[in-house]
This record gives sequence, C-alpha cells and structure tokens, in this order.
Amino acid sequence: MQRQRRMLLALICCYGCQTEVAVPLDESQSVWSLRGTDEVVATLIVAPSGSGNACSEAEPCTIEQAKAAAAALADPQGDIVIELSDGVYRLSEPLRFGPADSGKNGHRVIWRARPGAVPVLSGATQIGGFMLSDPQKNIWRAAVPPDLRTRQLYMNGARLPIAQGAAPVGLAGLKQGYEAADTT
Repeated sequence: MQRQRRMLLALICCYGCQTEVAVPLDESQSVWSLRGTDEVVATLIVAPSGSGNACSEAEPCTIEQAKAAAAALADPQGDIVIELSDGVYRLSEPLRFGPADSGKNGHRVIWRARPGAVPVLSGATQIGGFMLSDPQKNIWRAAVPPDLRTRQLYMNGARLPIAQGAAPVGLAGLKQGYEAADTT
C-alpha cells in the first residue's frame, strides 16, 4: 500500500513537471511564469515624484495611484505589470495588499523595478534643515517632529551612531521613566 502511494505521488510530480514550463515573461526581467502563456496587457509606470493619472512614461503616477488603477482594470485578459522607477518612495503608512490587488481571472499584478532601477520603499521620517551648532566639535542640529521616537539615524543610507555618554547627574529608574538627583 505504501509503495503504491509513493508511485502515485511520483507520477503526479512527473506529470506536473512535463506540463508546466517556466519561461521568463520578459528576457530583461527576473519574473517567471510557470504557465508560459501569460500576456502583459498593461504596464503602469510609477515614480517617487509621480503625480500623473496616466501611470505612463510621460506621466508616471504614485504607488497608491498605480495600485488603485491595477485593481480597477475591468476583466483583464492578461497580467498587469507595475514598474517602479529609481528613487526613494516615502510612505506615510504601510503599503497594504488585499485580494483586489492580486489580479483577476487567473492573471496577476506583478510589481517590479524598471530595468536598471533600484527603488527603495521607506517609512522613515526625513529630517532636513541641519545647521552647524558647534564647529569645534562638529556638532550639527535640526528640528524634528515632537512625537518622533527613534533609535536609529541614517544619513545617505548609512547608519549613524546616536550621541551617548554619562548622565550629568544621578538618575533613579522609575516605572514612568527616570528621576534626576537635581534640576540640572
């Protein structure tokens, strides 16, 4: 009985290998289709500074606009490709996907970088307006939002050390935070 089950499983696996062929959707991309019959019916172009509604080369759109346009395409006859141009895409909230973002009628919505592009999706808060505060010690300062809570700081893609050192006064740890030994 066990031998028959193993042979049946082997036959099913072999049959699957012979009927599906992995082929690239496009020679320049790393997206593959197991069916080998998919046709791209729409390519939407996205850019970090996109603002157009056409999601085209001449009028790239935002990530959110492309996501909505792909979901709204009625009864596509093939795959929809969303290509992200080079640059940093600043997201104010997480990019969420649901069933409507997956395609229709067995066709897919494929997200990929444009050829040669390195898109970066970032939820980081961008800080600007740095001013030299102490030239002798090379200390810089900038205003940040009052509710900003961070343990990491990056500049030009490289993580920076956070200033640290000994506390100027004695501190006692409490449930709510710390209590200083004096008002300094």
